[in-house]
Amino acid sequence: MKSIYAVFLCFGLAVCLLFASCSAVSVAPVFSGGAFSNAPSGTSSQAGDSSMPNAGVRYALALEEPAQQRFDSFAPRIVSILEKRLQAFGLKGRVYIQNGQVIAEVLAPMGLREAQTFGEYLFMQATLRIAMSDGTTPLTSDNIQSAQLYARSPSCEPNANIILLTFTQDGADILYEATAMEAQIHGNLEISFDGLLLYSPLIEEPVQDGKLFITGAFDQTGAQTLVNMLNCGALPCGVQIANMDLIEE
Repeated sequence: MKSIYAVFLCFGLAVCLLFASCSAVSVAPVFSGGAFSNAPSGTSSQAGDSSMPNAGVRYALALEEPAQQRFDSFAPRIVSILEKRLQAFGLKGRVYIQNGQVIAEVLAPMGLREAQTFGEYLFMQATLRIAMSDGTTPLTSDNIQSAQLYARSPSCEPNANIILLTFTQDGADILYEATAMEAQIHGNLEISFDGLLLYSPLIEEPVQDGKLFITGAFDQTGAQTLVNMLNCGALPCGVQIANMDLIEE
């Protein structure tokens, strides 16, 4: 049985931004995937915290404040995105709203400790932000139209995979204006994912076609995982696991 954790291995290594080609860049570690490298294949007896068979786990999610106060506005969007993530990663389950909480049921056997770690990745906000040197953030995940794996250039590192980001028309216009301004002052953009700085490239010319390239030392599985997360969209707010319990067979 394929491990459900394998789909999250892309976060074990850094992500960098490239503009026109795969040039030499410095890569810094961002996420540690060590906990998932030898993940069990999904039986609760392997989890170490439960020897009883189970069909999966049920998560009750609370929205971070102040979003919780506007639950009815945020919750449907969160349900839609989490349903897309389950589908994108080939996981069976369902997501629904109940008693002021978002409930996510993942039908894959695991123990509670596994479920906690797995949930922290599944429910990450997954927001990509591109900030200018003056601190303003003109572009986010909401401006991305699509993400896809791109053919790796021979000039890249052997294990590097490239992801092509295509921005919406509004996003492309903003990207052009932002990079044109930075190019005039030889400034930098700061690209972050869920608050972690990934790369800060020097801008020498404006980006005119609304496309950016992301590369890193992750393998193809990892690159596809990042593509899936971006295509599913970022959660509109942070969520926390309020409670979780195993689903009995």
